[in-house]
Order: sequence, then structure tokens, then C-alpha cells
Amino acid sequence: MAKSLLLAFIMSVFILSSCHSNSTLEEEEMKDKQILFFSDDSDIEREAVYYDAILDLRKEFPEEIDSMKVISDKKEYGPFKVDTLPSLIVVEKKEVVVRIEGTVLVKEKILNPISNALMN
Repeated sequence: MAKSLLLAFIMSVFILSSCHSNSTLEEEEMKDKQILFFSDDSDIEREAVYYDAILDLRKEFPEEIDSMKVISDKKEYGPFKVDTLPSLIVVEKKEVVVRIEGTVLVKEKILNPISNALMN
């Protein structure tokens, strides 16, 4: 248990440090396809499968993962109708094309829909 928490923490620091942005989504022009990860800093154990999936996605889609926005500010949840954390969504031209919410036990349930959205 402690080992998995430590791994989740290390992965979250790695992912968050490479993807976090200080500007709000309204201040930026979103790319054609944008990955948004809505995170709860106080419950990273629930996000471990998401971090694992994101690391796998980085191998195939490095640019998309590097430009991923990690959002933990509840003020920015509204435009995307996020009410369950964690959530990972892909937005294309300001429309949500993939939405994965809540606890996920199998990373393929994250990998497959995100990969398909990024390839198309």
C-alpha cells in the first residue's frame, strides 16, 4: 500500500511538473485537440491508474501529453461540466469528444478512448 502511494506520488509530481500551467483556460487559445486532466490533489491514490495511462500515452503522443492541462482549480471545472474527479477529457474545437470520469480500475479503459480520439 505504501509502495503504491509512493509510486503514485512520484508519478503525479512527474506529470504535474511537466504539464501544469499557471494561466487559465480562458486566457489561452486551445489547440485543435487538447487533453484536460481534472485532478484532486488531496486524493491522488484514486488517480494512480490515470497517471499510469498518461505515462503510456506519452510514448505514443508526446506532444499532446506535454501540452496537456492539469486543472485542480474548481473555478475552471464549470465550462467542461466536471463534477467527478479525477476526470480526463479530450476537447476538439471546444467540444468534448472523450470524457473519462471517476475511479477507473483498468488503464485500458483510459488508454483506448484517449488514443482513438488523438489518432482521429
